[in-house]
Amino acid sequence: MNPFRVVLVEDNPADVFLLKRALAEAGIPCTLTELKDGEEAIQFLTGTAAEGQAPDLIMLDLNTPKRSGCDVLEAVRQLRPDASTKFVVFTSSQSPKDKRRVEDLGAMYWQKPADLDEFMKVGQTVKALLEA
Repeated sequence: MNPFRVVLVEDNPADVFLLKRALAEAGIPCTLTELKDGEEAIQFLTGTAAEGQAPDLIMLDLNTPKRSGCDVLEAVRQLRPDASTKFVVFTSSQSPKDKRRVEDLGAMYWQKPADLDEFMKVGQTVKALLEA
């Protein structure tokens, strides 16, 4: 089986570390591309779309520097409206307005767990999503 292609757009190094660990503990075969801001994400994803190499999963923080996670979602949806890529906005926001906007853009809205054990369970959730 080829490894899954996962793109993570996250500016918090601690969250990147924890997510990488959760994915590894879940045994997910993946290549992980880490991007630190929304502008970098749009540039990267525009390039992969042009090359016909869409990621299997894009995980976005909602509040990234330069461009928000929703800006990235909108840009990618315009490039590939029918793409099979799965989108997850992984955020600490509890705002119903944020959740509604993310879901209107066709992405899943996951809150970042504050508890370490719960954060590690995210890897299993990602695995189930990728294998679905």
